[in-house]
Amino acid sequence: MQTEDLVNSIIANYSNNPFLDLNYEKIEALTRKSNNIHFDAEIEVLTYPESLKEHLIKQINITFSGLNQEIASAITDCLNENGYLLEDINWIANIHGYDPSRTYSILKELQKLEPTGVYAYSLQECLTLQCLEKGIYSKKMEILLNNLQLIASNKIKELSIICNCPIFQVNQLITLVRGLNPKPGLLYNNNIEQFVMPEVYILRKNNKLVVIPNEHIKDLISLNGLYKEIRSVNNPALQEQKREAIVASKAIEQRVETAVKVVEFIAKNQYEFFLYGISYLKPMTLADVATALNINESTVSRISNKYIEFEGKYYPVKFFFNSCIGSNISENSYANKAIKQKIKELIQAETPDEPLSDDKITRILVNQGIQIARRTVAKYRESMGIAAYTLRRKPSSTLQVNEELI
Repeated sequence: MQTEDLVNSIIANYSNNPFLDLNYEKIEALTRKSNNIHFDAEIEVLTYPESLKEHLIKQINITFSGLNQEIASAITDCLNENGYLLEDINWIANIHGYDPSRTYSILKELQKLEPTGVYAYSLQECLTLQCLEKGIYSKKMEILLNNLQLIASNKIKELSIICNCPIFQVNQLITLVRGLNPKPGLLYNNNIEQFVMPEVYILRKNNKLVVIPNEHIKDLISLNGLYKEIRSVNNPALQEQKREAIVASKAIEQRVETAVKVVEFIAKNQYEFFLYGISYLKPMTLADVATALNINESTVSRISNKYIEFEGKYYPVKFFFNSCIGSNISENSYANKAIKQKIKELIQAETPDEPLSDDKITRILVNQGIQIARRTVAKYRESMGIAAYTLRRKPSSTLQVNEELI
């Protein structure tokens, strides 16, 4: 759950709880979108330099070729700004003269592209795609997604009966659903600014990295004096509110503690990255962190959507989860993002009249101890929007690199 969603959930569910004090000063600080935050680091405004269609076409050009690429582009032309399909797939096939079965197969492949949830016909399908990608789709989740109107009207008891599970489990499923994105295409709407509030901060002190939590989140709610005064409660409604107060307080505390532990592990294992830059980024997976900290991988996954602030720059935690070249991670392994950075730097340093081919880049990297195939170099180069060397051989040309794809 993102910070803004957390604040909204607290206000909606606990503002009338007699056993909890809500820190409205902290709430205001978390929802204020223009002021400075902790350590005078301004809230970062994230904007995407490309439209949804541009983002998808780049993936299509890598994933498809020939007629399949043409069909994929035709389907993409029928998306709205939210990422939903506006036209029936058979209509798209017929109007262009494509085979309907082939067109439908291409659609299913397109639904695997990022951002997850695009190319859906309905909110239900959009959320289903995201549940499948996150590994949280089940029979009960399917029933829940078939009854979204009951979630909107907060008919929890009715959902409990339909799903054949207790109310607390229904609430858990609803929490998962509310963590999904109903309009994934808007991530690439250049007219929308997204404000980021970091969950934790990494500070550099005498070349040591220190991780501290965002105090605004840590102190959002607290158990008040009434909770301490009333040891036993006979009223069933008050008993439930007291239980909810305890659960909410512990949940916030656990969220902060887990985030700090995960980021401390990242800071320790990515120390060179924070000091020297992306070329020193090491491979790391969710499983690595989960095993080291003895927590569930799903817990680490939830933290991966939070943000870290380090010296005025903001990094989503998931930025640090990336695979390596080769099948085994060792001390000398290189993260994919680090390899891309090295390729970019080599191309930026080339002479305009003698650009480096993928073969030459591969040989240079191998000589540096990086075991990589030429096709992998070509794939990484294309993913950064860099043309082949034959197209770069222009004395007056200037290399254009899409930094966001690194």
